[in-house]
Parts: sequence; C-alpha cells; structure tokens
Amino acid sequence: MTRAESEAPATRTSSDELDAWDNDNFRVINATWLEFPEQNVVYPKHLREYKHLPAHRTDDRESAVTSCWELSDEDLAEITRSRRIYVTQLTFRHPLQPIRLATKFDPQP
Repeated sequence: MTRAESEAPATRTSSDELDAWDNDNFRVINATWLEFPEQNVVYPKHLREYKHLPAHRTDDRESAVTSCWELSDEDLAEITRSRRIYVTQLTFRHPLQPIRLATKFDPQP
C-alpha cells in the first residue's frame, strides 16, 4: 500500500453507514483513566495545566506505554450497539506509531 492509499479517507459502502455517520450517533467516548497496580509513570508529570495520566512504561527498545480506561454505561451500550470504536491519534506530521487496544494488562506489544 502506498502512502497516499494509507492516508486516503475510508469509503462508505451503504446509505445506512452514511446516515449513521451524519446523524447524532457519532460521539466522543466519555472514558475515565484509572490508576492501576502496574503503573510506574505519570504523564505529563511536569505540566500542571494538563490532567495527569497514570501509565506503565517498559524500559525496552519499544518503550511501550499502557494506560487503563474505564467506560461509562452509556459508552458500553453504544459500543455494544454499533460494535465500533474509532481511534484518533495525533501525529503532528510525524509517522504514525503502532497502537493496540486490549481488555487486560499486557505491557509487551
């Protein structure tokens, strides 16, 4: 796949998908991050104007960072209904970094 192909917008295949996208069904998940036993770092620790994110960071070459999030009942209902989660990752025009979603803690990618 070329870079242009990977950056191309997803195509919609049905009018149902168009309607679901354009209606009020699209919403931001109201998740809360949690402290968890395996955490060993807080981001951004030195910037008081931001909320602090507890996380676990590995000390290997990948330096994987894992955080723990709790979803609201409303979010769970929406995910169950739609079976979709959209992930937005800010790249600031740098290469996209690998991400992973999981239901249990595993610090190794």
